[in-house]
Amino acid sequence: MAENYYEKQMSKIEYYENKINELKNEHKIYVKGYTIYNIERVAKIESSIRYYEDKIKAIKNNTSINSDNPDAIDLLELKLEKKKTEHAKIKEYNAKLREYSKKGENTNFDGFSEKEIEYIKAGRSIPTYQLTYLKREINDITKKIERLKKLASDVTQKQEYENFTVVDNVEENRVQIFVDEETGRNLYKTFRSYGFVFSRTNKAYQRKRGNAAYATKRMIEILKEHYKNNAA
Repeated sequence: MAENYYEKQMSKIEYYENKINELKNEHKIYVKGYTIYNIERVAKIESSIRYYEDKIKAIKNNTSINSDNPDAIDLLELKLEKKKTEHAKIKEYNAKLREYSKKGENTNFDGFSEKEIEYIKAGRSIPTYQLTYLKREINDITKKIERLKKLASDVTQKQEYENFTVVDNVEENRVQIFVDEETGRNLYKTFRSYGFVFSRTNKAYQRKRGNAAYATKRMIEILKEHYKNNAA
């Protein structure tokens, strides 16, 4: 799964780079030196080049932790520790500020940097809303770790219905619904409304597993009703 994830990321970058090269070659047709032969077309080409360049930067510079990432749990646990440390440090700082207001120069500043001591002596507190925000982040990260650990322990399951198939694909981290082409066309907007996107590679409508239970249940009900109403 790890190789699959990183291969997909590299494939995306390669695809975007190829598109950029194609556009640059087309750009040469319309621009010769300082002469532009089709201003509107050149503007569109340059806009497209920037679009694909931004796509590549987004992949390379992405600091968010996607649940598809096979290292997501480890990365989230590291992030959680950092947030907990930051939260504890702010509480410690504000406590020392209160202590200084009582003891003054008799306050022990061991463990505090010169800049922190300077701020404390100047009476600069850290707003409590930052603690509230950090606490919320800590709770959210903790829940995400618990959810990912649960998902990691799952195994791929397949449900065969009379006219369609639903696969809870652990390896792909997707819930996949396989239907015939005509049904897919007729219910395309319905699939999209429940977060399912058609994958040409897998020939299925799919979405991430994380919170797909309700959407999957509704699509199963809709498909059963659809096939019942359209039975020969």
